[in-house]
Amino acid sequence: MGPKELRHVLLSLWIFLALLSPAICAGQAHFPYRARGGYYEGVRSEQPISGVNLQLLSVCAVVDDNAIVSSSADPEYLHLAFVMPETAEDVDITIRGPGNYVLDRVNSEFEPGLNVFAWRSNVVEGLGIDVEELEPLVSLVDGMNIPCLLHETEPAAMPQASTYRVLLQSSVEGSIHYFVRDAGRMVAESRIPVSANVPVEACLPATITSDHMDLTVVLEYEADGVGRTAARCFLIRRPESIIARTEGG
Repeated sequence: MGPKELRHVLLSLWIFLALLSPAICAGQAHFPYRARGGYYEGVRSEQPISGVNLQLLSVCAVVDDNAIVSSSADPEYLHLAFVMPETAEDVDITIRGPGNYVLDRVNSEFEPGLNVFAWRSNVVEGLGIDVEELEPLVSLVDGMNIPCLLHETEPAAMPQASTYRVLLQSSVEGSIHYFVRDAGRMVAESRIPVSANVPVEACLPATITSDHMDLTVVLEYEADGVGRTAARCFLIRRPESIIARTEGG
């Protein structure tokens, strides 16, 4: 590609972005972050995480769509399913998406066992966000986090997961040493490179929980000039659930 053709491509791209930006801004203006019934939802300006920090964005159970038995299929709602432990008193729900989309401050009562939080899909659809782009996090008051399932339909039961997907974001470039221990014995491990303020996935096959009932999953965080620190730990309590614990900042 010659200089003339390159200038033409760059000019076309600039025009495309210039036409697209007002549409995006208009969509965000129509859906600001505010109270919407029993929760807050919309576009909210968020500052990037600062300092040496590893932020937990979501802990999800990955399941086959064919394994989901739905009790309802109302297209006007999205559904977040999770199993609340017997000892838990309450949960905190946060759902993030592209363009600084946030849903949080859910004012609902949940009980031990299967729970499904449903909310209207109009804001998500109005912002042009796909369901697969949403990142949910269900946290307990003691800092633990429960794996959850986000779906268009309402699950009648929590299906068996094939993988547990953990999404994290680092404030600086470094690496995560991801290893699983059972009573101090190494069961599995992996190393994941991370870039500053770019989400990265860590996946744990659910099959690893078949033979081990009490596993500790540690994400050891290492950054240039910082050294090594165990920034996050995840504790698997039983085969059908992974519970994540936040350690430190």
